[in-house]
Amino acid sequence: MAATPEVTEATLTARQREAVDAALSLGYYSIPRDASYEDVAEAIDYASSTVAEHLRKAEGKLVRSAFGGYSR
Repeated sequence: MAATPEVTEATLTARQREAVDAALSLGYYSIPRDASYEDVAEAIDYASSTVAEHLRKAEGKLVRSAFGGYSR
């Protein structure tokens, strides 16, 4: 079950999308990881804490979207 571009565009902010795009292209989601928060942050010129927050929020939104808006 993959997120469609329409769902992703409607769900993620521009900064979250930028962080996820950079994380994907750098191998942050590879196993084992090829990149860290710091690598992603350097690539998009954000603080690593900002990248961590954007990725956490984006991941949460995408997972909720994939599971039909599930919340606790």
